[in-house]
Amino acid sequence: MEYDRRKYTRITVDIPAALSLLQVDAYHSGAIANLSSGGCFFPAESELPLGAECKVSITVGEGIRAESFDLKGIVVRSDEMGVGIKFIDKTVEQMSIIMRKISN
Repeated sequence: MEYDRRKYTRITVDIPAALSLLQVDAYHSGAIANLSSGGCFFPAESELPLGAECKVSITVGEGIRAESFDLKGIVVRSDEMGVGIKFIDKTVEQMSIIMRKISN
């Protein structure tokens, strides 16, 4: 039996996003492939340094109801598939709004 070590449930999404590293001049645009209250997976063509602090900028919802967020995180996985990011300094309110909007 396989054990999932994740603390939060992930959901598959396709949310336009931008990923920027805070210590170096690196910027990637694309879409988040999965999301949880603890982090996200961002497909990227190049590997990023583990432990690097980053910012994920996302917009959820459409039109007048759209809301944009910048979420601070750290790179916890990076390989040919993309980048796993663990959110830090997130607020409960931010995550509640994001999860509510993407579940509709």
